[in-house]
Amino acid sequence: KWPLRLAMKERLPKRLLARPKRTWLHPLDHWLRNDGRFFLHSQITEMCQRDRFLFVPARLQALYTEHVHQQANHGLQLWTLVLFLLWWKTIR
Repeated sequence: KWPLRLAMKERLPKRLLARPKRTWLHPLDHWLRNDGRFFLHSQITEMCQRDRFLFVPARLQALYTEHVHQQANHGLQLWTLVLFLLWWKTIR
C-alpha cells in the first residue's frame, strides 16, 4: 500500500499515514461472542471431554474465555477447531 500512502502524503496527516495496520472484526467473530456463544461453548466443552488426547482443555477454555470477554480475537482459531471437531466426528 505504499503507492497509496505516497500519493496521499500531502493530503493526509502523518499520524494517519504512519499508523500500524489494524484488522477488521469479522462477522463470525461477533456471532461467536453473541448469538453463537452457547453453540461455541458446547463445542469447546465437548472437545475438552471427548478428545482429550487431541486438545489441551485449559488452552481451549482460555481461548474461549478471552474471545467472549473481548480480551483477544480468537474467532478464526475457535471456528477452525469447531470445524475440525465436526470433521473428526464424521470420520470416527
